[in-house]
Parts: sequence; C-alpha cells; structure tokens
Amino acid sequence: MKQFIDPLAGLNDAQREAASCTEGAVLVLAGAGSGKTRVLAHRVANVVHQKHARPWQILAVTFTNKSARELKERVAAITPDGDEVAAGTFHSIFLRMLRREAKAIDYPRDFTVFDMDDSNRLVKMILNEKGEKRFQPRSIRAAISRMKNDMITPEQHENRAKTSDQKFINEVYREYENRLLQYAGMDFDDLLIRPIGLLKNHPSVLAYWRDRWRYIHVDEYQDTNLAQFELIKILGGSRPNLCVVGDDDQSIYGWRGARVENIFRFREAFEGTKVFRLEQNYRSTQPILELAHSVVSRSTMREDKKLWTEKKEGKKPEVIRLSTEADEAGEVVDRIGREVLSGKREYRDYAILYRTNAQSRLFEDALRSRRFPYQVIGSLRFYDRKEIRDALAYFKICINPRDDVSLRRIISEPPRGIGTTTLDHLVEWSRANDTTLTKALINGEVVEGLSSRGANNCRKFGEQIENWRNELKEKKLNEWAKWVLEDSGYIRRLEDGDKFENATRLDNINELISGLAQFEEEADESENGLADFVEQVALATDIDKYDPEADSVRMMTIHSAKGLEFPVVFVTGLEKGLFPFERMGDSDYDPDEERRLFYVAVTRAEKELILTMAWQRRKWGVLSGCAPSPFLKELPREFISESGTSSPYAAKQGSLGFGSSRDRNSKKAVSSFRKTNTSSSQKQETISPDDIPAIHYGDLVRHKVFGDGMVVNAVKYRNDIKVTVEFEDGQHDLLQSKAKLQPLKDF
Repeated sequence: MKQFIDPLAGLNDAQREAASCTEGAVLVLAGAGSGKTRVLAHRVANVVHQKHARPWQILAVTFTNKSARELKERVAAITPDGDEVAAGTFHSIFLRMLRREAKAIDYPRDFTVFDMDDSNRLVKMILNEKGEKRFQPRSIRAAISRMKNDMITPEQHENRAKTSDQKFINEVYREYENRLLQYAGMDFDDLLIRPIGLLKNHPSVLAYWRDRWRYIHVDEYQDTNLAQFELIKILGGSRPNLCVVGDDDQSIYGWRGARVENIFRFREAFEGTKVFRLEQNYRSTQPILELAHSVVSRSTMREDKKLWTEKKEGKKPEVIRLSTEADEAGEVVDRIGREVLSGKREYRDYAILYRTNAQSRLFEDALRSRRFPYQVIGSLRFYDRKEIRDALAYFKICINPRDDVSLRRIISEPPRGIGTTTLDHLVEWSRANDTTLTKALINGEVVEGLSSRGANNCRKFGEQIENWRNELKEKKLNEWAKWVLEDSGYIRRLEDGDKFENATRLDNINELISGLAQFEEEADESENGLADFVEQVALATDIDKYDPEADSVRMMTIHSAKGLEFPVVFVTGLEKGLFPFERMGDSDYDPDEERRLFYVAVTRAEKELILTMAWQRRKWGVLSGCAPSPFLKELPREFISESGTSSPYAAKQGSLGFGSSRDRNSKKAVSSFRKTNTSSSQKQETISPDDIPAIHYGDLVRHKVFGDGMVVNAVKYRNDIKVTVEFEDGQHDLLQSKAKLQPLKDF
C-alpha cells in the first residue's frame, strides 16, 4: 500500500505556512512562478494527511482540464488515493452536478451543452426571424454572456434598458433563453448560473453537496466572475473550509467577465480570512522580474507584493527597435535560427507572444520561408473545423432529439431535398404543436405546405435519425459514428468531391472516429459514452492539447500564454495603441488590465526576454508611423539593453523614443549597412552573377577579416547577394561579390 509522504516536505517557509493552514478561509496571493500549483497540491495532501477529509471529499477547481490533471497527479504522488480528489474546471464540475440534479430544475439529464458556435448560431436564427441585420450575432451573444456572468436576468435587464438598441437586445436575450429551454440546451454561462439557482432553491441538494465537498480549493481565483464567486460563497457557507489561490497582477480576462475585485472582496465575504503571500519566484531571473514589477506596480489597485528570486544573475532583457513590422518578424526569426542552427538551443525553447491574433501572419510567413517548425496556440481548434462540427451535430441530435440547432446544421449537409421553404414549414408546424423538429420531420405528411415529395424526404430523414438513436447502444462508438456518417451520405459527399481540401476533411473525420475509439477504451464503464465524449469536446481548450515536448517555435497571444513558461520569450508589437491595446470608443478599455497583461507576458520568460517594436506598421494596407509603448518608457534602464534603429522621426522628436543611447552593435550594424549600400551601387553594373560564390541562409562561412560566422540572412540584390553574417564580434552586412564568403562544413 502506498505510504504517506510528508506533505510539507520541500516547501519554502511561505509555502509551508500556506499549506499548513487547513481550517477556515484562506487567501494565498501567489505571484507568477512562485509555485502556487505546488502549494495547492501539498495543501490538499495535508488535509488528507491530517485526516480532516478523504480525497473524494475535497473539491479543487481549476481553469483548465490540463491543470486539473496535473493537480491530481501531484496529490497522488504525495498521498494514497490522491487521484480521487474531485478536480476539474468550474464548468466541468458543475455540469456533472447539473446532470445529477437535472430533475430538480426540470431539465432532462441528456441536455445539450451549447458551445460558443452553437450559441452564435442560435442568436443568428433569432435575428434572422426578426429580420434584423444591424447587429452581428457574435456581438449580441457576447452582450448576453456578460449579462449572464453578472447574473442579470432578462427581466432585470428590461428595467435597465433605455435605448431602442438595448430594448432590442433584451428581446433577443429573452427569446434566446426560451429557445435554450425548448431545445433542452444550456450554454457555458448556464453551467454556472443554473447551479446557483439549484443550490439556493433546494436546501437538501445544497446540504448534500456541502457534505460531499467538505474542503474547497480554487486555483486562479483572480479569473473568477461574479457567478463563480457566488457559487463559492454558497458552497462555502458561513464557516467554510475554503482556500483560494490567485494573483491580482495576473487578472487579464476582464473582457470576458472576470472580476479582479473578487481578490479584494474575499476578506469581506469571509470573516477571519488568513492571508499568505508567495513572493519567491522560481522561474525567471531578477532583471526580468524588475521589468515586470516596474510596469504592474503602477496599477491603481493591487495587493502590495514584489517578486524576488535567488537567480540574481542573468542576461539583461533586450529592447529592440525595428524599422517596420516585416523587419521585426525577420529579426525575431533570424535570432531563433542563429541559436538553433548553431546548436545552442532548440526550437521549443522559443515563444513569440503578441497582443492580437492579427500580428501572427508576418511571423508565420518568416518561419515558413525558413522552414522552421512552429505551432500556433489559439488558432483554429481541431474541433472547430467545419466537418468536425458537422459530425458532432449528427451525434448531438442522436443524443438529444430536442436539439434543433444541431438538426438545422445538418439538415442539408449533405443535400437531401429539404430546402429553406420546407424547413420554414417544419419550424412553423413544430412550434404550433409544441414539439421538436425531429418529430416534424417524421410527421411530414401532415405538415401544411409540403409537397408529397418534400414530405417523403422529411420522413425518411426523421426515420434515419430514429434508427441511429436506436443503434447507439448496440455498437462500439467508433463503429456507430462511422456508420452514421456513411448512412447519412456525409462521407460519400466528401469522397465525391474533387477538391484537395475534401481529402483533408476526410482525414479529419477519420481522426475524430479514432478519437472516439480511444475515448471508449479509456472511459470508465459508468460513463455515459457518446454524451460524455461530446461534453468533453465542448469544454476542451487548445491549451489542453499543448505539447511542451514538440520541437517547434510556439506562437500565441499573451492571453493564451497564461500559465506557460519558456526559456526565451519575444514580446512583440510594443507600440502605443497596440500594446497597451486601445481602440477608439472602446468602453471596455482598462489600462490596469493592460499593465497586468504586460506582467503576464514578461514573466513567461525563464532565461531570456526580448521586447520588440516597429516604427512603422501597416494599417488597412497603408504603412503608418508608430510611437513606442508607454510601458517601454517605464522600464528601469539599468536592467535592459537597447538596440536597433532610431526613430525616423528622431530629428523632430529630439530623441530615439526610448532614451538617449544606442549600443555599440547598433552603431556598427547601421554603419556596415551604409557601406554595403555604397558598395552595391558601385558594383551592380560590372559584376557577373557567375562570379559570385553561392551562399544561403544558415550556411557556416569564413571571411578573410572577420573570421568564421553564420549567415542569418541572404537575399538577391540586383546582380548581387546581400548577406548578413553573425561573426564573433557581432553582425556585419556584406555584399557577396566583394566579401566572397566561402561555405564551411563546420567551425
């Protein structure tokens, strides 16, 4: 039998204090890289070790499935049965509660979880029915989501609505809620809102769950919204054994409802709260931490703390100024290439972070042109691809025949003689008879307005769905899924297409079916098969699939980088209006949150940090001038090194935009480039391409004066080759016709 390990062993003094305090309300303020997950796991293990509760009586709420798995693994390594801790995300934990208690809220247990795409489709349906084209479905859905996160009902919003637009949004909100109930669906926000009503209105249900979860732990507490805060209060009660771990400096999701105020309100909500601060950082060097603190400490409201580390030494973070956004991408990728090709680092050591997704294109182009492997975190998920969503819609309608949103998605995928007019008649009949679209299909013969052929097509499809439902429990999931997609004609339609993309889509369908087979092999017998798989897909995030061992450059927005760390981090686009990000008329702009975002970005770096900006960036196709980010001006000069080009407007501004000095390499590079341009103009008309030794990016080369170096850039320049080489004394820009660099096999 596995023995207990001392749950306090290996913790520093501050961590040990937090993990030792097992009773009452506890707030742990854990800075970036301070070992918060470690403290959380050891505290859970200590509760078990002290015999206050069994593992399954402890609830640990995280914000990603990956974090939940990691927490359970850590607890299991310390204490017997540690993997039986109830760990999961807010949405997954309370979804399980809602399934168990569905009868109490008049919902079927097989209700459908509407993900963001489903919710957008539902809003679009409502807007189309109202003939409204002024609003984007996504913007209306986002407004509804914000209201639900703030626990504002349609009735409450109706009293607040003043303008005609606000009143219209309330109409859509009310109809949206009615449709969710009609279709036996819940959106992501309902997975938090519905449990609040359930626990408040059913004392016996509340008593059961309070007894089951005697100790509650919440990770990333700064990212909770009002609904999550309310759930914690209800479950905790007046005398809770509740521990929350968070960092107000890392609260970066205000735009989706997170409330940093929850950190400050915790002590007010729970009398006698004990507060612990974790300020020792185990990730970054001291110069990196100084940069982070210099910006975030200017926030108007924050808990007083400052990270420190025993890693006092380390390479100074760099600030690099480039002429254009293309130069920025080229410089970042070339730096990666130099280090990797020389054997100093691997591709996976690097992360390129940016404020907006739109910035990724130039970096992707530069990486592709050099054939460097890369991975974009936060790009189109596998489960967001059209063919996968179509397949999942087939599965959903078989699980929940009331899910009209899924049925509408696949009713003409592939075409089966049920057009828009026929669909309108079916919808009208289903509403008049208070039934589902699936029932309307089967009863096509009595639906007014349908031709005999249309009614026959409807009946056939309705009977197919019933047949698929009946066979669901008779076959293995992967075999059933393949049969459904073949029987529906969906796979045949892809096979008949002659476009290259159809082959890729078929590969994706094959991968989905393989995933079902793997899921069934790994699932417990008690799990609800296909419904559990679809549920897991709906709650999955791209970070859950992140593979830290894959040797590729990582690219992502700063929001996506939360919780990750890398040896070398590039934080790009540090220009006024881009980072901090500002838009004209943006009422949600929060300068403090932008500061916290900068803090999160730079504290992802373990060893090296490079901050870049461009003096010019294209906006709507036009190259426009940029000013440095105000954050750059707040950095302590003694902890950074600066290089790159001066502002093209420096003569007018009287400065370089950051400070008054340029480093030696910057001067040398500019001087060398000017000499190169002069030489090229003298040589371009007399040189023959046949006389120029071939040279390529990544070559190891020898120069008669500078010695051995690596080619970090090589481009055609008129009748010549313009080469940038990294030598021992720095970079030099040369013309190959004059330099005659000779490739080497090795130094």
